[in-house]
Amino acid sequence: MRVSGVIPDFSFLIIPAVAAIMVSKNNLGLVITAVIISLLGAFFGLNVSYHYDFPAGSSLVAVLGGIFLMISLFYLFKTRIKKKE
Repeated sequence: MRVSGVIPDFSFLIIPAVAAIMVSKNNLGLVITAVIISLLGAFFGLNVSYHYDFPAGSSLVAVLGGIFLMISLFYLFKTRIKKKE
């Protein structure tokens, strides 16, 4: 908490879990997907922070939000296709 701040900590708790629920169907897949989303968010968030000289906490939250947005759009299109069938 002291290093990154409150908002990035809560983002890492909430966003990967909710995004994984949208994508996976079983518990093992849910855990693996959430870990992968967390690792991707951390890697790309810190990479953006380093290369563009942004604050690390804000970059992490922005990248996790972008990942969540992409997964939400994927889930929305997937459910619309199922409704049409």
